Amino acid sequence: MNKMEDEQIPKICEFCEASREIKMKCINCNLFLCRACHLKIHSKIKAANDHIGIGIQDYCTESIFKYTRKVNLKQISCLNHNDKTCFLFCRDCEQLICSTCVIKSHKRHKFEEIDLAYHKKVHQLEHESVQIYSEIPNVEMQETKLREMKLEVENNIKEIKSKIFQHE
Repeated sequence: MNKMEDEQIPKICEFCEASREIKMKCINCNLFLCRACHLKIHSKIKAANDHIGIGIQDYCTESIFKYTRKVNLKQISCLNHNDKTCFLFCRDCEQLICSTCVIKSHKRHKFEEIDLAYHKKVHQLEHESVQIYSEIPNVEMQETKLREMKLEVENNIKEIKSKIFQHE
């Protein structure tokens, strides 16, 4: 795993809050789970029968998108109120919310339907992905230039050191 992945994956299982061996992420619950919790608890919960778990090695990779796009947007449990289902996206907080959330902590916020927010986010990510990939050749060219400059500086240093030793 790279540094970015380490910063995004919690250090302990978000289910048992004890195990440090995170193996799965439930796309629907948005929880990182150890193998035991995934197999023994999460997979046996009736409400989670259709949940999609992905291996931690696939998290932060492009392959995660094929799973996230299959998520049933009508059956996402609220992170704050487990017995509730999210039905809106809060644009101010950038999170999915249930009816209790609307009343308690998002009273004057701006909302939109989950489907609409989802499609906007997917479109935005696709657009940003195209922009990033279009910059790769430029970045590679700059990398080559920097390597050449570094080599030139190193050669200049060697030459200057040699002249100093000769002068002594």
